[in-house]
Amino acid sequence: MKLEYLHDMTANGKFKDVVSENLIRLWEFNSKEAKQFQDLIHDFVKNSYAIKLFLDQEEFVNPMNCKLILAKDHANNGITRLSEDEFICKLNTDGYEHIIELIKPFTNEGCSGYQWLDEQTKAGDIDFLFSPSGTW
Repeated sequence: MKLEYLHDMTANGKFKDVVSENLIRLWEFNSKEAKQFQDLIHDFVKNSYAIKLFLDQEEFVNPMNCKLILAKDHANNGITRLSEDEFICKLNTDGYEHIIELIKPFTNEGCSGYQWLDEQTKAGDIDFLFSPSGTW
């Protein structure tokens, strides 16, 4: 599973119909890795002592050009930038449980398509894409 940040998908406004200008995507994964990710989020939510999860440090995640921290918060604020290549995704328990449900179809062999994992967050600059092929 690759973790990657894509910036300025509009090419400085050249492409007007772009759905997302900036995004972090988890891509190039199979059903086994989708299940690993789902289990990881589930364990994170259930562990009352865990406040942050460094996704880029997980064995099955291959960080391409960024680091992503998942953090528990009181609100669904989505992804924000901490530094040049480091980002944080702040969601509440309901937000992470919603992600667990969104990932469920990808844990089946042969599942295709994509899912925006941040659909319940406040409007932010950086979207969160989950896509086996990397497309949307």
